[in-house]
Amino acid sequence: MQYEYTLQNRLENSHKYEFSPYGKEFISAYKDSREESRKGLGEAIKLDAIIDRKFESDTAQKIKNLIRNPDDETLGRYIKKYEVTKKLWNAYSADWKRASDDYSDPYQYLLLSLSCLLRYRETKNLKMLNTALKLNDLLCSIELDDSLKSMLALCLDLEKEVVSELYSSLSVDL
Repeated sequence: MQYEYTLQNRLENSHKYEFSPYGKEFISAYKDSREESRKGLGEAIKLDAIIDRKFESDTAQKIKNLIRNPDDETLGRYIKKYEVTKKLWNAYSADWKRASDDYSDPYQYLLLSLSCLLRYRETKNLKMLNTALKLNDLLCSIELDDSLKSMLALCLDLEKEVVSELYSSLSVDL
């Protein structure tokens, strides 16, 4: 079985995740896919280096600020925007309407994944983990510049950590 969620560019060809397969074979394909994606990414960036960085897109900057100052309501809005459209626009108006025609900035997807994983680690809210898994599928399906690979490495390392903890807490043997 192949892990279908990273086989094509999910930024351009979104997936609805309806009637997804499950079971040991699926989990094995997921783990193999993530391990393959993690190869060649190099060392993960330190969280402080991300927090201190200025990002070009308004959305990326605002999501980055959620890492330092968590706000579950705002994070929930970004999650909903992503879950409905499978895209994050570079800017949103005050009433959360799309204020940009560009959704291609990978930083905003990386930052939302990271924010979700960090909030999941604190709250154990599965909605955060669910969204992060989908975002990481998308990120593993696209070509990233070398400058972005260390951020994806951090997201995948954190994902592996929290998924392993979840499996362990449920006494699931992988």
